[in-house]
Amino acid sequence: MSHQWMEDRILRYLDGLRKGSLEIMQELFTARAEVKSPLYGLMPAMEFYEVLFATTTKSEIDLIDIQVSTRHRRTASALFEYGWKLTNGEDTRFKCVDVFQFAPLRRRISSLTIIYDTRLVRDESGQPYASNVPQLEQNIALQGA
Repeated sequence: MSHQWMEDRILRYLDGLRKGSLEIMQELFTARAEVKSPLYGLMPAMEFYEVLFATTTKSEIDLIDIQVSTRHRRTASALFEYGWKLTNGEDTRFKCVDVFQFAPLRRRISSLTIIYDTRLVRDESGQPYASNVPQLEQNIALQGA
């Protein structure tokens, strides 16, 4: 069984992440998809990307490898270096693994688990940037109104 379609979806995902494109993310994720992130916790996928893109000035992605699971059908992961520039001027770079679960019928992403060392993306107080999530969500809601 060919797994090329999973690799193609992951490459498209990384392109959407690099571009900060909600349109690409909507194309790739199921309506009920969730993202689990070390900083933001468990969130509906589109809500997660709205917050992420609202707090990001620039994303650089250097793909290292894509792995397809030999034990779980429709599961794959991407290892990459992520250069993340935040709207507050903070700039960081770290290795990251994104683990994708794909829905069986339409081959869209049903869940995503993001794994990385959050030590590099915490502010001086030790609080994650996610502590701003409620305010960011409020700002996004106001922009859409």
